[in-house]
Amino acid sequence: MYFIMQNSRSLKEAFDFLFIAPDIDECSIDPSPCDENANCTNSAGSYSCSCKQGFSGNGAVCEGMQENVIFYKCEQD
Repeated sequence: MYFIMQNSRSLKEAFDFLFIAPDIDECSIDPSPCDENANCTNSAGSYSCSCKQGFSGNGAVCEGMQENVIFYKCEQD
């Protein structure tokens, strides 16, 4: 196969144009690949997950701050 490059900056650009698939935004997929307590960041060909403030973990699983915690007040006799 012969390919004639006109007005192209580089062979790499031509290769990328012909053979590299467009990026898929994994962060927009439902359900998200990240924990509900994580931020998903899309990048070319990949994504990353990072736990939100107050949570820790690898992004796929985040643990930490608990919502809806119930405290009981004990009355003395």
